[in-house]
Amino acid sequence: MTETSLRGSENVIALKLEAERLRESLISIRRQIHAHPEYGFHEHETARLVAATLDELGARVRCGVAKTGVVGELGEGTPVVAIRADM
Repeated sequence: MTETSLRGSENVIALKLEAERLRESLISIRRQIHAHPEYGFHEHETARLVAATLDELGARVRCGVAKTGVVGELGEGTPVVAIRADM
């Protein structure tokens, strides 16, 4: 195994551990969103919740993207991973 692939494996393990650490919090957020449905382009409460959560995680947050969208950026440099989700 090369040094690069070892680092990649370590990153995957670290990511899985972090996801597990956040599991209960993410389930709670999902339940909050599903308990208060909003019409498309009127997801103001959902956007606030997503922005607040990203802010708590230390992300740079931009709100009002394409009306009610939220963008959160963590870290700097490369590589870059993008995750897109509908609200």
